[in-house]
Amino acid sequence: MKNLLLLRIARRNSSWESLSASDIYDAEFRRPDGAPDLNLSIYEFSDEKAMIVQVFAEHFASLLGPKPPNRTHVDLRGSYRGPVLRIRGSGHFAFTRQAHRDLEFCDMNDILDLIDSVRASLDKSMRRTERSEVEAYIRQRIELHDEEWMALCVSDRRWRRYLPPNH
Repeated sequence: MKNLLLLRIARRNSSWESLSASDIYDAEFRRPDGAPDLNLSIYEFSDEKAMIVQVFAEHFASLLGPKPPNRTHVDLRGSYRGPVLRIRGSGHFAFTRQAHRDLEFCDMNDILDLIDSVRASLDKSMRRTERSEVEAYIRQRIELHDEEWMALCVSDRRWRRYLPPNH
């Protein structure tokens, strides 16, 4: 069995190498109301580049629409020491719904400890997705008339222009 990632999809294109732990916390681990995100949403799946592209494409498409950005995500495996909770996701795609997990933290200090741990092994933790490879994946799925991608294109007006002719 391949190694499983505990991948946190980056909210922003933050630089874990150059930002302080508190800046990373503010960018990636704070809820809109300012409180710490003590139930962190992640995905658990095989550590393969194609799978990382798929997960980011499905995550971004489900939540934010077309035009995925370049993004650097973080593998929390080895840095997170608590339980990994199987919480079914709510996106448009079966794979990411099933791969969705939550990590629980007691407080902000737990999150800062996680950030420090990740930063200590950045070369092993970072997973990059480029817009071009994510867009290529999406185009391929639509060209193949993938049921989930076609349903998204039909149901979400932001995606309708991606429908193949005669749909």
